[in-house]
Amino acid sequence: MLRRFVGAGIVLFLIAGVALSKEYTGTLVKIDQDGNTIKLKVDDKDVTLKLTPETQYGSTRKGTFTALKKGAKAAVEKLNTAAAEKDSKVTIKVVTEGEGEKETVKEVHLPRRKKGE
Repeated sequence: MLRRFVGAGIVLFLIAGVALSKEYTGTLVKIDQDGNTIKLKVDDKDVTLKLTPETQYGSTRKGTFTALKKGAKAAVEKLNTAAAEKDSKVTIKVVTEGEGEKETVKEVHLPRRKKGE
């Protein structure tokens, strides 16, 4: 009986953890690494989110997120350059954790590169 209560508690904890994370998909405006923020345009509204040292940059392939081990800074600079171009449509997905003032970016899903880039 104790095992059932412990198992139910673990499942409830995992569900609560998933419920606290949020996903934003929108057009990148700018990633400010000095100010630790990322700015997106989601449904014609500007959304600014906080970055942390634990924020991971990577890509999703077949539903699995893979973090960049190195080269994240160069990838961010390329994204900022592309986003600064007129009529830019760099679409990214951002996964956050926490709520309200404590909401921080956990993962930044970078767009997949086309062959030859």
